[in-house]
Amino acid sequence: MQTKPYTLRVEEYYSGRSLQCTVNLSEAETARLLRFLREEDQETDIYDSSLEARCPDLYRKLNEAAVPLMDELEASHEGGMYQAAIPEEIVKEAFSSGLAFTSTLVVSEADTAQVMGSGTLPVLATPRLAALMENAAMSAVAPILEPGMTTVGGEISIRHLSPSPVGAEVSATAVLERTEGRKLLFSLSARQGDTLIGEGTHTRFIVNTGRFMLSLR
Repeated sequence: MQTKPYTLRVEEYYSGRSLQCTVNLSEAETARLLRFLREEDQETDIYDSSLEARCPDLYRKLNEAAVPLMDELEASHEGGMYQAAIPEEIVKEAFSSGLAFTSTLVVSEADTAQVMGSGTLPVLATPRLAALMENAAMSAVAPILEPGMTTVGGEISIRHLSPSPVGAEVSATAVLERTEGRKLLFSLSARQGDTLIGEGTHTRFIVNTGRFMLSLR
């Protein structure tokens, strides 16, 4: 039976430390995982999803590959909480490639650099443009998240290419380019009409809302 190697990543939830290994899956196993993600459960963590109940043989195979990685992580940091993601190549094929959303804004005085303190002129502030782009990225992946899950921003890098005055309508589009476990990587662009006024990249992380807020205490 012909198989294909996939990357299985195990990550400690709070520290972000991770290890990965290769797991070989047949075409039939890959197809079942794709069907599972598209039709049955969009949660990508094998432990938080219904994979064990719906595809027990696939769960056992992925879990057996994940356990040694968890043991290795545990050896250097006891008491961690771990996630093992369905291989990102399969996740991307299932629903992430090209996922996009566009957020719009009519520039008000409250959105200007002069009011926000990032400049002295009454034009769209760069931090406000960045926030609009983040909103587009957040909205792009919101439909594929399980209840109780959300995304948080980790890094954003943008170029603000052209000013926009009060009253201008600005749109920002985020496109999900790839996933790395719970990490989501986006390309960003912003326009005022046909004019490109901004571009960049953005990284977000999928988190459990309750666990994330608990970690702040």
